[in-house]
Amino acid sequence: MLKIDLTFVQQMAVSSDAIVKATVLMARALGCKTVAEGVETEEQASLLRLLGVDCLQGYLFARPLEKKALQEWYTNWQDNK
Repeated sequence: MLKIDLTFVQQMAVSSDAIVKATVLMARALGCKTVAEGVETEEQASLLRLLGVDCLQGYLFARPLEKKALQEWYTNWQDNK
């Protein structure tokens, strides 16, 4: 798994998405999946999905949670899927 730092995710709004594109292409060439961290908006999520990022994480989906709260969040998410 190759992680795309939140710095690059945040910079997509003000500059080019070239670093993210190149990272995804490199990961594919190496047979790795990608995860983008720091996703805060639907716009970021949509663009990252279009660029081929496999997994997204960030405040758009949930704030950091303690173990019990994470288990409850996951159960609710599964029920509403």
